Amino acid sequence: MRSTTRTLLLCVWCVSGGFAAAQDVSLNVTTDRVAYSPGGQVQLSVDGTTTGDHPFQGRLLVDIYCDAKTHFTVCDQAITIAPGKTLKKTFTWNAPHDELWGCHVDARLQSDGTTLTTDRQTFVVSDNLVKVAANLANISPGYFKSGRQDPIAYAYDRFHDHAVPAVHVFCWAPSNWGQIMPTTDSWICGQMRYRVSMDDIDLMVQNAKRRGMFTVTYGRITLEGAAGYRWAREHPEKVWYRKPDGQLNPFSADALQQWDEAASNAKLTQSSLRKLERWSMIPKLNDNQVLDDGIDQYIQAIKRFDFDCIRWDWHPGYYYHPHTNWLLQIGSGGAVHSKYYDHTGKLEVADDPDAENLRIIRRWKQRMLAARPQLTLGYNLQIMNSVYPENEEINPPPTRAYSEMIRDALIIDEKHFVNLGPGRTAGMHRNWSKTLKFWSQGNARVRRYGGYHYTGGHPNLGADPFIQHAYSLSYACGARGTGVVAPNVNHPPWYRDLVTFAQRYAIYLFHPSAHPLVASDEGSRFASRFSVAASRPVVWKPFGRTVTDRGQFTMVAQLWNQPLDDEMHVKQCDAPPLVEKATVRFTQPLDLPHAKARAYVASYEWPEWIRPIEIDTSARDVTIDVPPFRYWAVVLLQYPTHQNESK
Repeated sequence: MRSTTRTLLLCVWCVSGGFAAAQDVSLNVTTDRVAYSPGGQVQLSVDGTTTGDHPFQGRLLVDIYCDAKTHFTVCDQAITIAPGKTLKKTFTWNAPHDELWGCHVDARLQSDGTTLTTDRQTFVVSDNLVKVAANLANISPGYFKSGRQDPIAYAYDRFHDHAVPAVHVFCWAPSNWGQIMPTTDSWICGQMRYRVSMDDIDLMVQNAKRRGMFTVTYGRITLEGAAGYRWAREHPEKVWYRKPDGQLNPFSADALQQWDEAASNAKLTQSSLRKLERWSMIPKLNDNQVLDDGIDQYIQAIKRFDFDCIRWDWHPGYYYHPHTNWLLQIGSGGAVHSKYYDHTGKLEVADDPDAENLRIIRRWKQRMLAARPQLTLGYNLQIMNSVYPENEEINPPPTRAYSEMIRDALIIDEKHFVNLGPGRTAGMHRNWSKTLKFWSQGNARVRRYGGYHYTGGHPNLGADPFIQHAYSLSYACGARGTGVVAPNVNHPPWYRDLVTFAQRYAIYLFHPSAHPLVASDEGSRFASRFSVAASRPVVWKPFGRTVTDRGQFTMVAQLWNQPLDDEMHVKQCDAPPLVEKATVRFTQPLDLPHAKARAYVASYEWPEWIRPIEIDTSARDVTIDVPPFRYWAVVLLQYPTHQNESK
């Protein structure tokens, strides 16, 4: 729950005494869940408080808003709040049997028709949260050691407050292959070296389900830690080797003993556990028995903990390919293919590597979906190369294996914002201009092949302008955020507005059926459908699109204020000047009712988020003036696609 709400110190006329008195009136509204199924019941809670010496008398208004124009009235009633007391109200709203990508409940206290204080909470209505989510939060068993009295409840309350519909529970297994399912009530995570228990994972999943959140588990094709080493030592013929010598990666007897002692000592600190030596190798995944055994253990874990999705950090199906290996050698900035040998020293190659990858992927996909038909699949896929997004050799069209994976899947281009001391960020994100290409072109590719594009992890710490530039650019490109709302970070108030705004208007940012709206270069024979003029440099051409849903055809323009320096610095970034004036021009579609067109401008920077704009639709083009903004603004021009305008 939020610790503060928007409040105003107001002079109101107290009826009981007949004189003006200053009263501090506050309001808080929340929902019982972040996400609901269509037709579900939304439970709303409203708390109103006055700290004045006299009763507050006025009206409480509660409304729900969806997309740009849909509005449902929940409450409009006279209320009285006793001095120093809190008025508590609960309401039930029956959601329509329809998908609502982003909604918010708005609560207001009014006196004599004047709004004194407001609060809002964002939520979604959908049975496909991977599609409609704007953000994905991360949590791991290691977070339990944060020192808070009830850290898991605190974390999920924050995710709820920021309207995050999906949560990724990070690596937890004793080993990511070989021995995936634990055999004891608590153990050491082989990859991350923190203590995990069955109760830990149950709590993380149960807290998510209680709030309607979608849960993602972690998968990776690596043998890890003591459990992975022992499995490899017992089954050397089931391991891939980097050298043709059949030798396991070294893991000393002392290191193994330290792992065993740590596993039996529940009092060891997190920092002590992280000092355990990490050991890792790759299982022989072209062996069907090895592949099936690992997949079956993941299925067992997914059923045991009731996960909705598995996201492969490194999926079964990466197989040696000469061209990709060559790119790795010349520094492609992210290729992960490499040569492997079996235990006899034989090089593991395939006549048609892409076909072999496809066979492996189809085998484990069919096995998982047969056991869990509603399971969503997810992957880390480098759809576009973050260092060379313009290089067509490094960024070819997806192979057959990529095409097999992308459709209906959660796709994460995992590229973190890593700060190198006071200097620039790491190679994944060195320049705003390259990051823009990486996200926008990657999003276009994922969308074309039917997947849902996520990117990140997004920065939670850094200069305020840097974080606002990074998040808004990601959203403008259509790339959903990952790693948002870090529970141990005290984010400033604008942060909540930014991430919840993206969820509230997600239908215009992430719709999978969006068509690009192209602004042609000067001299092109194809006329531009839209254009932007602004008082300072803004990026807008890559972000134009049209969205047709809920009976509306919407033309979308986005204006992203350029950073002062193209080099990216997490901790060093100055706020850009305001865009004082900006105008968007749209060419109207010929076959839609111009007289019924409606225009809106939206930004997380404005208290009301969205504003209707008066427009003249009598000419071929419509011009829309955008109020001043500093980072990001969204402009919508809507036409009904049929006579039913009830939506």
